[in-house]
Amino acid sequence: MLRTLAIAFICCFTCYLVSPLIDPDLWWHLTVGRWILAHQSLPIVDNWNRFALGHSWVAYSWSVEVLYAMAYRFAAEQGLVILKLLSVGAVLF
Repeated sequence: MLRTLAIAFICCFTCYLVSPLIDPDLWWHLTVGRWILAHQSLPIVDNWNRFALGHSWVAYSWSVEVLYAMAYRFAAEQGLVILKLLSVGAVLF
């Protein structure tokens, strides 16, 4: 029973790891991360949303956006996949 459960877990985990990067906000987060790295500060005004352009904005997920931008700069889409693998591996181990 334990062996079957372990095999099922490994299969599910493998399917998750090889899944494509499908988050529709990923590229927006990547753009904000690039902006933060280029300007060395957090944005306080929304420059990307056409419905809230110029309004104040709190970049609450700035740390992951910077990580995304650095991973993308390192190895493009493969860098994002590597970051995903490292994140999941760190949680599991």
